[in-house]
Amino acid sequence: YTATGLPPGLSMRPESGVITGTPQQAGAWQATIQRSNGYQSKSDSLTFHIGTRDTAWELWKDTYWPAGSPDNSNDSDADPDGDGRTNLIEFAVGSHPLGRDGSDLLTATVNATGHLQLTLDIPVGRTGLVAWKTQFAGDPAVAPAVEVAPLTEPGPSEYVRLRFTDPVGSPARRRFGRLIATLE
Repeated sequence: YTATGLPPGLSMRPESGVITGTPQQAGAWQATIQRSNGYQSKSDSLTFHIGTRDTAWELWKDTYWPAGSPDNSNDSDADPDGDGRTNLIEFAVGSHPLGRDGSDLLTATVNATGHLQLTLDIPVGRTGLVAWKTQFAGDPAVAPAVEVAPLTEPGPSEYVRLRFTDPVGSPARRRFGRLIATLE
């Protein structure tokens, strides 16, 4: 067994693959573990999260920007891949902050009462971590109703559907609206 990228203070016993030691520094490290039996070898990645930075947001940032990374583009309002989605939006919807994703985040429809609805699907585990609000031009003080419903379609992950309804609404009336995300 061999290991590269272990956190400072940890080492691997080559004969057993057991990792021992006491971590010396808080942060996240992406280690590569390689094993070989003389005929074949295989390697896997393993992420270590050490220390008190235990919020989901901090762990997510550490996954893409490990400790010691020279890239400081991990701020919530940064968009390092240039796809128009800030890191906070990428976190909230479960997409990759360093790889462009061409899929649409929002779908817009008109409901049975003629109100505009914006629909966004996000991973179940992110519903309580990010606060969502919408703002529609012409009446920014009125907050649209937010409806959270589990998705019924099968998929690789469990998602929920957030639905924001324009309270003024009329498909004939054009209005600007935006979706705002903030960390809880």
